[in-house]
Amino acid sequence: MADLDYNLRRKYNRIDTIHENPNTNVKFWIGKDEVLCRLVGIKEFPLQNDKENQVRNEIITNINFSRITPYIPQVYEYFVDYRNRKIYIVSEYVGEKNLRKAINNNEINEKKAFDIIEKLIYILNSIQKKFNHINHRDLKPENILLDKSGNVYLIDFGLTAIPLIYGEGTNGYKAPEQSNGRSADGFLKVDQYALGIMFCELLLGYLPTYGTDFLNGNSEMREQFPLVQNLKAKGYTNNFVNFIFKLINNNPSDRYRNMEEVLFQLKGFKKNNYGKAKR
Repeated sequence: MADLDYNLRRKYNRIDTIHENPNTNVKFWIGKDEVLCRLVGIKEFPLQNDKENQVRNEIITNINFSRITPYIPQVYEYFVDYRNRKIYIVSEYVGEKNLRKAINNNEINEKKAFDIIEKLIYILNSIQKKFNHINHRDLKPENILLDKSGNVYLIDFGLTAIPLIYGEGTNGYKAPEQSNGRSADGFLKVDQYALGIMFCELLLGYLPTYGTDFLNGNSEMREQFPLVQNLKAKGYTNNFVNFIFKLINNNPSDRYRNMEEVLFQLKGFKKNNYGKAKR
């Protein structure tokens, strides 16, 4: 194997940082392959303990998934820089804009929101039909890339490649069972929860989990939740509101059976005036 530090200095040049997680020191950045004259996406994170084996598992997972759908970037190679205690995964470049930037720039209208969620469900459904009981486990806008043609790509399968860890995921998007561990189904439906949360964020402009455990209570109490009132104020029907609440139910057994059911429901809403009452 060639000297990895040499390859990192001479083969790839850093262009720009896409996203950086200050809690884990994981970075996603754009680089240029000077040998093949192409842009690449690079994930950089610190080398710690058994991290190298974890990276290998993540690469294998990524390769397997990218064979199922073109909307998961292909992994080209990885480097371990032992001198600087860094690991780098080099992947196909699909664009530099993640969903978080698009949200912050007010670029997501209702149609785009439905399209993005539908494409994400398609990706997840394709994976789960091939690999039973597999979830991404860290769905959030930072892990979703958008290209100029409107394609949606899912990245960062670091959690997918390792055993379940209670407390894993990102606050605001992780399902309750990821924090408390109380689920007979394990973590089999956590992606549904994150999808529902992101859908609300795209449609309403805020995370519905801030400040309240809004799913405790009966259906009559639920009508008083700001989330319900704001969705209905935008014209969404009871059926669509119930669809959202089924995705983000605190009890995973009360969510949909699988992503195929979620995809079927969403397509129905898209055909029927995007979940709004006709006027």
